[in-house]
Amino acid sequence: MWLVVLTSWGGLASALEFREVRWGFNGAVKRHAYNLCTIDLLNPSPEAFRGEVTLTKEGGVGSSEVPLIEPDVYIGPGEVRTVQFLAYIASDKPDWRISWGLRGADGFDLPRMDREFTAPVAVQFFADQGVSSPIKGIEIFSDSDFPIGAPGTETLGSVVLDHVPSWAGDVRHKAFRDWLGRGGRLYLINGRDGKPLNFPSPLEDLNVPADRFLVGQGVVMRHGIVQDAGEIPGLITAVAQAAPDPNNFGNQYDSDPATSGTNQLFQTMRNMVRPDHNWTLIFILAFIYLLILFPGIWLVSRKRGDFRMTYAMILGTVVLFSWFYAEVGKRGYGESTGLRQMMVAYPLGNQRVALQKYGSLFVTDGGGYVIPARGDAAVFAVDAGFSGNAQILNRPEAKVVADIPPFSACSFQESSVLQAKEDYSITVKQLELNPGMQKIEVQLGAGIPANPQVYFVSAGVTYTLMQRGTGWVNSSSGLPTTSMFPTEYYSGYGRLDAAQLQKNLIANLVQIATRTELSPQYGGQSDPPTAGPTSTTPFEGGQILVYCDAPAEFLPSDYAASGKVLFVSQVDPSMATAADP
Repeated sequence: MWLVVLTSWGGLASALEFREVRWGFNGAVKRHAYNLCTIDLLNPSPEAFRGEVTLTKEGGVGSSEVPLIEPDVYIGPGEVRTVQFLAYIASDKPDWRISWGLRGADGFDLPRMDREFTAPVAVQFFADQGVSSPIKGIEIFSDSDFPIGAPGTETLGSVVLDHVPSWAGDVRHKAFRDWLGRGGRLYLINGRDGKPLNFPSPLEDLNVPADRFLVGQGVVMRHGIVQDAGEIPGLITAVAQAAPDPNNFGNQYDSDPATSGTNQLFQTMRNMVRPDHNWTLIFILAFIYLLILFPGIWLVSRKRGDFRMTYAMILGTVVLFSWFYAEVGKRGYGESTGLRQMMVAYPLGNQRVALQKYGSLFVTDGGGYVIPARGDAAVFAVDAGFSGNAQILNRPEAKVVADIPPFSACSFQESSVLQAKEDYSITVKQLELNPGMQKIEVQLGAGIPANPQVYFVSAGVTYTLMQRGTGWVNSSSGLPTTSMFPTEYYSGYGRLDAAQLQKNLIANLVQIATRTELSPQYGGQSDPPTAGPTSTTPFEGGQILVYCDAPAEFLPSDYAASGKVLFVSQVDPSMATAADP
């Protein structure tokens, strides 16, 4: 395969003018996350523009400078067109450039973003048609800027909505439902007439006549007409936690355990394909090689005195040992090109599943490779450890095009939503609280692969669930989550063995999904405590975790893909049931 080279075509590339950029949902960004980047471009020319528009990170450290490409943009004469990207921002404060034309010759440097936040954002969706009233104490976001897909919107935590968005078609309606179903919090405010809002398909789930109800893994709460965010319980806290830090980018401590979990996961995956060379044999060959060159050949040349023989011996030795090193040191040990993906999956309650993938494509033959998306409106980010060239095509038909050196890997993140063929639901059949969690029983959908590991995590305690009949029931007491999922960097002074690497993989996924810091152990460090009482404090929720092989429909058909998945389902206190008589 060959690396796809994308170039602009047609149009007058030099005619475009940059008008405005809007970052995120509140004019700020989050490091180590996908961030919405909405850009308005004007075509003042009397001729139409048609071609590529590219968003590129300029300099900085901490992430690969991989361009994001919108391959086919059309802007008519005198028109303004909005182009939207989801840019992954690492730990630095990068500059960004929007460009077009042949090899991106024309473009503008975007204003530098100086505001950042660390917690999920809380905003009010606002419509420009006069159907919304700004609520004091919360920032607004124009609902017309909501993206065409939920993937990459993990930075959006809570939404206040006082109107029915006038989105054309079903694309954004479906994207908003997917965002909510993954675990968003939605505050529905009655319309100006004082009546509850009436939503069309596919948002009809929001028409439930209750003050508080669940949609997928998300929570919906109804309120009357309000003028201040303080009138809505819990909202002011969410707003304060996500308040951007103005003009202080990079100085806020990123305490999100999901960030370190992602870094550790990629490190573990890289270690799994690291060569296991026979260093003893390599060092012996090197010693013999030096002995032959000196004093071996030197002594022979002094005795024979024929320079032609000396040169022949040197050349023969170099050729022979080059072949030895190629055979002993090559990455050949039965390896083959393959794609491994570790995933966190969120059943959305409507036969759709949100997938957060961490992939590594290892190749034996260098060249251009295309990594396709598996799901709707996917977004990609290439890991900073990748040393080759790559491009990311913007959604809806997203993909990574990478030039990968031989016997190396391209690591990447992917976020998408899959319309599933099988049933991957996780249903709470029984939840006993007194006042803490006493018993939980869940039912797994038929699509979840056999022999899963099932856990319930709440308040830093993890309960193992065992299969009983058709359900899964918790053990009588739990263990600290740090004990249940220990991670390790070293095994003595050597490398981690296969079993330890597998333990690290599941621990890294758990850290990402639960945002529980699972600090790696080092060689010789004692094990953490192995006991933890059943919680007796008031139950505030938790998560069901199901770890198993990745179903076939989660994986692309390319490159003999394989992987593991951690299904995650939120458990809300409202799910509590009466105890058995």
